[in-house]
Amino acid sequence: MNTMTQPVSDKRRDVSDIVEENAHAIGQLIDLLQALPGNLYRQSFGYRKQHVIGKHVRHIIDHYSALLSATDCPGALLDYENRNRDLSLETDRRAGGHRLSGILRELRNRFGTEYRNELAMLHNSDGQRQVVTTSVDRELVFLASHTIHHMAIIRMLAEQAGVEVSAEFGVHPSTLRYLERQASDTARSANILIKKKVQPEVIDMSTNKNRKELLRKLSRNLMVSIPMMTVVAAAGFSTGSGSFLGLIPSAEAAQGEAEGEAKAEGEAKAEAEGSAKGEGEAQSSAEGEGEAEGEAEGVSASLKKAVRRPEGYTPYQGNVADLRAKGKELFNDTSLSSNGLSCATCHANGVGYNATFKNEYPHFVAMGQRDFGMDMVHLDEMVQICMVAPMAAEPLEWGSEELAALTEYARVAQKEFIDKK
Repeated sequence: MNTMTQPVSDKRRDVSDIVEENAHAIGQLIDLLQALPGNLYRQSFGYRKQHVIGKHVRHIIDHYSALLSATDCPGALLDYENRNRDLSLETDRRAGGHRLSGILRELRNRFGTEYRNELAMLHNSDGQRQVVTTSVDRELVFLASHTIHHMAIIRMLAEQAGVEVSAEFGVHPSTLRYLERQASDTARSANILIKKKVQPEVIDMSTNKNRKELLRKLSRNLMVSIPMMTVVAAAGFSTGSGSFLGLIPSAEAAQGEAEGEAKAEGEAKAEAEGSAKGEGEAQSSAEGEGEAEGEAEGVSASLKKAVRRPEGYTPYQGNVADLRAKGKELFNDTSLSSNGLSCATCHANGVGYNATFKNEYPHFVAMGQRDFGMDMVHLDEMVQICMVAPMAAEPLEWGSEELAALTEYARVAQKEFIDKK
């Protein structure tokens, strides 16, 4: 029996602004769950079939419940490790949404006005338990970042299944503020050009609709990189050096912590304290990308050209069986990417393909048209698009054996996809 308690204090603090940051994120999640099909809430994604939207929702609920329990009575300890993992929330979408609605109400009722701020947390480090001093507002800041981080992964899974999600879903407020500044800078630059009697194409910022449209364009590169990066941790992949996982708040947090590992959770928690390096959804990485590209659409002109078949291109010719065997190896090879992904990260066991994948190539591909300006895409061009966008790598050499092998294996995957239908 745990007899350790936190010191009782009369210190009180108004944390309503931080509460509303949490409430905004929870409200977005509730809205998505209401529109989400129940089977998709329970669907397993990824190479190991471990990525389930319901697991991320349950994990988010667990953490808020831990804080509410710890602040229910004076002297109670906050304990994120020994949480009430209600597994029914992983499969029942309505129950998950109902629980989140209750948490939202309780957060506002309990912390919307002044409340005792001092708090103590029970931390387990290598089996050694110790009490760590913290506070309600600090934990609310952590929970907001933690929730948004998981929402970024939920967004990736939902969009992979063809569900349209708001451009602001799963994006940290600090990132949104950065994008707003970019939008404001764009508007100011446009005004300067107008004064010089130059008439560029400018989005009118006077309406909320147009503001969101520009925000969507500025955030497109962000939303390609962040969810695809976080899914690597969700799959439990490792680059060996650990440098990639350093871009993610924690491997355990991205995994939905279905296994309940607490050590990585502490890493996610530490990052949430405001480190500019590690926001819940890898803000610094996305901002760096946006600045480096210098284009609202997030894909440079050189990369748009590089994924297209070059003039006079002749594919590599080889034994089909050998190419398929090599393609299967490359399909699972994370060294092809710069972020630890492989083709199998999204498409293992035939998942993650859009309905148009059944169509004969070349055909229209939404991502090809949207991000690369391609009205029709050949299968080997689709391979190159995936190399550049989700895998954040250079395109394979045109005419190479590797490109031919991956293309041939993609044909095998396409046939299997059609046969399942």
